[in-house]
Amino acid sequence: MQIYRLSYRLTAHDLPLSAKGRRQADALRARIDALLLVWLRYPGSYGKDLRPHLSIQQAKYFQRVADLTVTGSIDLSRDRQHVQRFMEWVANWQSERRSGLSDTLDYLKQHCPAPSLWDLLDDT
Repeated sequence: MQIYRLSYRLTAHDLPLSAKGRRQADALRARIDALLLVWLRYPGSYGKDLRPHLSIQQAKYFQRVADLTVTGSIDLSRDRQHVQRFMEWVANWQSERRSGLSDTLDYLKQHCPAPSLWDLLDDT
């Protein structure tokens, strides 16, 4: 449970947007993303059998995984099984929390086609 909280807090943290802190923020974001990718690819990280705590059922968490998919850091051909576990985990979120993901999910369906992968959230 602690690793989920930590990964959510790091992933969802808003980094400074000032020009002065931008370079440091970019370096920090790269390290945070690298940690998230390691956790995403860890076999025991997510899945349909895990119940996510309400505090980490946040759209920002899903958005970060979507961002990494769009930029190619998550390769759907190489990482499909990992993303599938993540999507199954998100499918266990409370319906009110999942309802806030529809815009991001629609974007993924249009710009990162992955037959049946994004559909895991359609019936939940």
